[in-house]
Amino acid sequence: MDLEPLPLFLLLLLDMELNNNQLPMLDFHTDIPETDISQSDSSTPTPTSAPVISEDRLARPFVLLGIGLLALVISNFALAWALISATGKKHTFVQLNDGTAVEVLNQDALYRSEVVVQETTTQFLKLLWEWSDRLPGSQQADPGFTFNLDGQEKTIPTSVYYASQLTGGGIGNQLVIEALKIVPPAVFEGRAESSIEIQFLGSPRVTGQGLYEMDVLATVVVREVGYLDQRTQLKQTFTWQAVPPYVPLLPEDNPSPMRSLIAQLRASGLQLVDVKPFNP
Repeated sequence: MDLEPLPLFLLLLLDMELNNNQLPMLDFHTDIPETDISQSDSSTPTPTSAPVISEDRLARPFVLLGIGLLALVISNFALAWALISATGKKHTFVQLNDGTAVEVLNQDALYRSEVVVQETTTQFLKLLWEWSDRLPGSQQADPGFTFNLDGQEKTIPTSVYYASQLTGGGIGNQLVIEALKIVPPAVFEGRAESSIEIQFLGSPRVTGQGLYEMDVLATVVVREVGYLDQRTQLKQTFTWQAVPPYVPLLPEDNPSPMRSLIAQLRASGLQLVDVKPFNP
């Protein structure tokens, strides 16, 4: 029995439907014996092949992904360069209200440089152990600071009292009593004075969070009219604690030299919390 060819309009409709749905051409099989296609009716159309997706269309997502990765790498390099430039900047200066410029360092709030600890220690020792009948840094007479100790009235140089204000706990009272032992009453009459000679000032050691130890070897020399010089050797280790720097609430127009010196010392953000013997 011969196979009748499908009508031409049905083949055209089937071809249009397959092209619209992007489906591969179905392959119909029959039990009809193979026949020579070349001998069939010339009106039978040739089957349509499956659509092929363009290679450019397949590569497009990978191209976009590559561009995105490249942009991400470039932005990371730019950020790293900015960080390196910021950390490599050695000096940053700011101008204060009084017109002076100071250097700003990116450090911890409890960090104090070696120079700051050493200078604070030196100034503190001078306040504590150098006296005369004048207030330090001025020509004003020093009336002294009078207080009661064990029922007795005692007077110490004003600088000693102010030095005790840079301490914490009972360290200040301990130092006042120690200084009181060698302060001659003639100092307030202008017939005695003292000085301190620092032989050794060690480098500060960090012993805890915001704690700095300083070893000091010094000699206190007391000179009094009619007497030989009295020398007292100091071998002490001072422990300083970092505290918030002192900032006056209301700036004074004409602060006294002593008050200015105390404000300068307290601005370093250090407070004396312990004094113990130093055994070199």
